[in-house]
Amino acid sequence: MEKIFKNIVRKINNLTIKIFNHISKSYGNFYIKSICESLEKNSDYFYSYIVRAKNANKIMTYPLNTKKEPKIAIILQGPIHREYNYTIETIKLYKKSYSNAVIIVSTWDDIDKVDLDKIKDLNVEVVTSDKPKFTGIGNINFQIRSTKAGLEKAKELGCDYAIKTRTDQRYEKNNLIEFLFSLKDEFKIGNDFEYLKQKERIIVAQGTSKSNMFIPYFISDFFYFGTVDDLIKLFDYDEMMVSETKADRQKIGNELKHRQSIMEYIEGRAPEIMIIKNYISEKGKRKIENSVKDYWKFVKSNLITLSHDEVGFFWAKYERRFMENNCNFKYFDDGKLESRYTWNFSNWLSLYKGYIEYDSKYEEYHQKKADII
Repeated sequence: MEKIFKNIVRKINNLTIKIFNHISKSYGNFYIKSICESLEKNSDYFYSYIVRAKNANKIMTYPLNTKKEPKIAIILQGPIHREYNYTIETIKLYKKSYSNAVIIVSTWDDIDKVDLDKIKDLNVEVVTSDKPKFTGIGNINFQIRSTKAGLEKAKELGCDYAIKTRTDQRYEKNNLIEFLFSLKDEFKIGNDFEYLKQKERIIVAQGTSKSNMFIPYFISDFFYFGTVDDLIKLFDYDEMMVSETKADRQKIGNELKHRQSIMEYIEGRAPEIMIIKNYISEKGKRKIENSVKDYWKFVKSNLITLSHDEVGFFWAKYERRFMENNCNFKYFDDGKLESRYTWNFSNWLSLYKGYIEYDSKYEEYHQKKADII
């Protein structure tokens, strides 16, 4: 019954918007505004909305004059996201906004010829790879292989730095590259993990996983900025000889949540934590402790973390994109205060400057049963 009701509402909304658009394009915004007003009057919450352009020619960019920068690549890894021509329009946006960067699309050799021709017409670099025989847990093998291929191409082209992104995500911040270079110049790498021989700090975005400040090594794998050599080392990960379908992942995940701690569950199921732990341990040569204390030491010494707003993040995948709270953790009403604590820049800077201090009670969250997440 609920499904039928939702479908009816969607059909009514589609028809309403079509009628409004026939009268005036501006009526669409009026309709959304009126819904926000109605929700506000009949609930305990304020509602607002964000409008984002689908096409690059509708997105306003105004890059400022900048000094000459080191050569940098922007790598879009993964399958082409075809809905709304999303990947193609993202490439166009990057060409317009970051004209000095080398744009590299690292995808699969079964790419549709129409898509391939469209990308090549944009005069960017394209790298195609064979798909892995095994998926690995959480499709980690796909990410590892396509990212490695993109980074190797960046090195071949003489790039000193790279930004690793995904084909289904977009970063719209004006002068993003200058911002990243400014951060890495201002915050020199610490010396707590000298054995890694990391050249400069790696900059990451907060991701869409709540409470990741309290789950050791749970750093988002959406966005990485750093030297090409550092990122190549970060992705020096041996592909897994196991496969699982989406249904397998959901079934296994649901079973494990009821008998494992958050830490046990996340480190065994999340590619992002596998990548970071593999990097810090130098592929198993050094034992690392699953503690917030050591985790924060690494984040403070070797990373910089940014919020989604600071990089202009938008993810076109999944329905969660319609509710900014689910992606940005700006507000939660779930009774879990930890939900607000993700690795944005304000939290990272407060840790770096010593205004946020470690407390042993922060270890309690990742020791709880995983079924609360």
